[in-house]
Amino acid sequence: MAVGASTITITVTGPVTIYYAGAVTANPLRAGLGPVRLTQGVHMPQELTLSMEYEVVGFIDPTTPGGQPAPVDGEPVWTVTSGPGTIAETAPPDPKKRWFGATAAGDVSFQVEADADLGEGVVTLVDTYLIHFSNPMAANLGASFGEQRLKEPS
Repeated sequence: MAVGASTITITVTGPVTIYYAGAVTANPLRAGLGPVRLTQGVHMPQELTLSMEYEVVGFIDPTTPGGQPAPVDGEPVWTVTSGPGTIAETAPPDPKKRWFGATAAGDVSFQVEADADLGEGVVTLVDTYLIHFSNPMAANLGASFGEQRLKEPS
């Protein structure tokens, strides 16, 4: 009796390391993994809750599937995709970093796109950031003393 080949698709999120041992002769099903390829598209957003008194730097640090630093073709494109968000350049300017802020309380989605293909083709990688901007709360009542006065005679 012959066993037919089958395909298994595994979808994972987050940083994952896959070790490939290959098929061995002691394995009657000749099971193994490979080749592994990355899926293009949007990943789970980076998420943060922040008071509107603050801005935060969003950045990218592109890596290869093996975790090594990787260049991108051209400058990344940074956009506000929803909400009252603002994007500003960092000082000194760095195409891989931007200041994220908001003009009103609420949820803001930011997106960055970059071309991973260093040749003529385009392989777009996309990442998103979700920031929940809240109105600032009092952190200190500011208790102190004021001026003094004489008491009225009783």
